Amino acid sequence: MPSSVSNRYSVVSAPSGRISVKSNVVVVTSRLLCARSDTREASSHRSGCLRVHVPRCGADHRADAGRVWQRTGAPATLARRRARRPPGAAGRPARQPRGSRRSQVSTTDPADVLGGLVNFRDLGGLPMRGGTFTAPGVLYRSDAPHVGDRAPQDAPEWPPAAVVDLRDEVELDGAPHPMADVAEVHQVPLLEDVRPGDSDRPDDHELTVLYQGIVDHAAKKLVEVFRIVLNAGGPVLIHCAAGKDRTGVSAALLLSLVEVRRDAVVADYVRTDGNMFRVLQRLQVLSPELPPGVDVDSVRELMSTPAEAIERVLGRFAAHPGGAADWLRGHGVTDEELQRWRERFAS
Repeated sequence: MPSSVSNRYSVVSAPSGRISVKSNVVVVTSRLLCARSDTREASSHRSGCLRVHVPRCGADHRADAGRVWQRTGAPATLARRRARRPPGAAGRPARQPRGSRRSQVSTTDPADVLGGLVNFRDLGGLPMRGGTFTAPGVLYRSDAPHVGDRAPQDAPEWPPAAVVDLRDEVELDGAPHPMADVAEVHQVPLLEDVRPGDSDRPDDHELTVLYQGIVDHAAKKLVEVFRIVLNAGGPVLIHCAAGKDRTGVSAALLLSLVEVRRDAVVADYVRTDGNMFRVLQRLQVLSPELPPGVDVDSVRELMSTPAEAIERVLGRFAAHPGGAADWLRGHGVTDEELQRWRERFAS
């Protein structure tokens, strides 16, 4: 039952069925929705995605962004260096009693998490069947870019030629994309037509149900994503808010089309789990306060990356005789398009 907590926000539980969601969404999970002002209807399938509203940027900040997003030419390499945590460091503060955190996610230094994308990776170098690897500098995935972000250190080329933003209009709130001046930005609201997926397993994780809904109801959007990536004149960045759910399903499809090994696709998806704490820090800095009485433990469950959720997506593609490619053919993609993608992304 909705509980009003201030003139800006309300918290709405979402156990099942239809729920009332208000615009200017700060965080959406299966357990709560933090929002303000005008009411709109949404289905509980949307509850599994992290969504955030960020205030519009001023002209001075956009000018700064133009200086930050300058094309770089870092050498392409398959063996990119990975940052390692010291032994025993979990990357999280010591657990505190639930009431002690109140509405704060973190007291991190804003300059740290606002310095650049925290869930970025180049999808080059992943093993394909037959012993070859995906080409670097073709497909990137990340959390949402923000004004002032530095170029990712492990991007072979930056900025990308094109950006695919999978967020919806509520999240964007009419604000210009921070990379609009340096890349061709495409808005593809992946969840626009999605309804909960079918499941005959009562213990399915809610993300599993959400991802099944994307496969069932967002095929046209996924085809649109595929064609944008295929026809771009250079690297393409795909992102949503956290770079986990909508981005994860889209990436799984694009990787499956070139027969990236299934275990490698799952490992790439699960890799986001190690970045989620910093994603939450980053979003918390941008929207400093969650509603009173709401703490990070309330939203953490659906910030996970359960391997089964993406494995079920891959299983749906594999159920077709020709795999993911056959699934796309069923939605209007041609053999010529599929071949061009293989030639471009398979090194």
